[in-house]
Amino acid sequence: MDLFVTCALISSSTVLYSFIWKNPSRWASLVGKQNNPSTVLYYVSFVLKILQFTSCFMLATKNLPHFGAQTFIHKASTNVVSSAFLILLFLLGQVLNLSVYYKLTRQGVYYGALLGYKIKWVNEFPYVIAGYSVPDPQYLGCMIAALSILLFINDISSSISRALIFWLLNYVFLCLMEKTIPGEFVSKVTLKPL
Repeated sequence: MDLFVTCALISSSTVLYSFIWKNPSRWASLVGKQNNPSTVLYYVSFVLKILQFTSCFMLATKNLPHFGAQTFIHKASTNVVSSAFLILLFLLGQVLNLSVYYKLTRQGVYYGALLGYKIKWVNEFPYVIAGYSVPDPQYLGCMIAALSILLFINDISSSISRALIFWLLNYVFLCLMEKTIPGEFVSKVTLKPL
């Protein structure tokens, strides 16, 4: 797997989410009235994530010398304090990411509100931490996790590091895009509940 293919797979989700953000009614009509457009997006996104992670793994094994569990353990044991910090950073990112799924449910995460479903507003963790508002905690969590891996690899010239930087930039783009006004709400399409 080369860097170009990996980056193309990484950006596939960004392209899909951008399309739906600007054209929610078109997405709903593409998936058909008999299907829940949010659920279809979930399944498409799931397949894309598998392809993205597989591509990154293949890129890492091809471009990092002796990539594997032994290398990870050796590198982690060489500097225990920084490795423990990076592991905690990765876990923090995943807690933020998964907490959004827990609070919003799958339908809320996959643009359910944009696609005409009523999604509850969340004013607690992970959107509020210690009284402070946290914008885009899911994307923030993914960025923190990717950054922790990037810091652990500690080789900016490797292809996998470049792919991770590209992935981080995709998350930044999505954060900025979701600050814009979305397309028309789906209001005339009768949608089935989950």
